[in-house]
Amino acid sequence: MRYGIIGTGDIGGYYGAKLARAGQEVHFLLHSDYEYVKQHGLQVNSCNGSFHLANVNVYLHTEDMPPCDVVLVCLKSVNNGMLQTLLPPLLHAKTLVVLIQNGIGVEEDVQKMFPDIQLAAGLAIICSAKTEPGLVDHQCYGSINLANYSCRDEVLMQARDAGGRAAVPDRKSIVLYYISCLKWLYK
Repeated sequence: MRYGIIGTGDIGGYYGAKLARAGQEVHFLLHSDYEYVKQHGLQVNSCNGSFHLANVNVYLHTEDMPPCDVVLVCLKSVNNGMLQTLLPPLLHAKTLVVLIQNGIGVEEDVQKMFPDIQLAAGLAIICSAKTEPGLVDHQCYGSINLANYSCRDEVLMQARDAGGRAAVPDRKSIVLYYISCLKWLYK
């Protein structure tokens, strides 16, 4: 599967890098640190083991990126107006768009912009920060839960399975995380 990452910050940088490290073909849209990552690669300092991607597929414009099977949208939702120009070059008839964003109701708004796309929602349980150009500091957690919004179930399952191969924990990890949080809150 070919992945596109829109919003290569603390979330998109981490999950995209994990997918690339697992052997998936990943294409990153970058702006402020494009030149740095193009020259030096992408570094993830992680509590689960740090790693460096020396050769990263980076782009300044989505028009230069290939069509993708899965696009992870990791922009702040206040920037969703930009999706009308950012998404179309990445889409083909079967593309799954996964929104990993802040806010409520973002799926409905994006679906209105693109009535024919397959859409899923992602809930990331992670503590990470993009602290320098080309550097994502991952302190803890890292699970992601995918929910079907308007896609075929088998497409969502393929994306979930690829995430599992990249060691991005699924819903079971989130349940364990919530249980551990509840224990901590009620100590």
